[in-house]
Amino acid sequence: MNNVTLAIQKHLSLLDAALDVSSKVLFFAENHEIEAINLEIENRERLVNLISDTQAEIERMITALNPVELNSDDFTILKLWFADLAKWSDKMLNIDNATLELLDQQKEETGKEIGAIFKNKEFHKGYSSQLKK
Repeated sequence: MNNVTLAIQKHLSLLDAALDVSSKVLFFAENHEIEAINLEIENRERLVNLISDTQAEIERMITALNPVELNSDDFTILKLWFADLAKWSDKMLNIDNATLELLDQQKEETGKEIGAIFKNKEFHKGYSSQLKK
């Protein structure tokens, strides 16, 4: 069970790191820093892959455990880990939803700006062609 506990600690550290990166993405979205968002999303993707691999390994280790050899502390560790996974998932979902909402707003604003620029350009184009007549 010691190996499982160590793997769980590593997994929880990776989960915390992923939350930190997601919070950075939200911060950068709030400040319209698209390049920084892209960089942090790449970092987050690497973390998510590590989290997935580590979790799969933990699950394999748990499956291999003999329940008769486990004590109440071992079961408590596993229950707490499952609870932490649920909390992490909720936090990540909240951050992701807030980020997506901000990015959707920015996308809409950008679309409006592009439309206004296009309209303005067409107006000036038509105005210039009337002057030539």
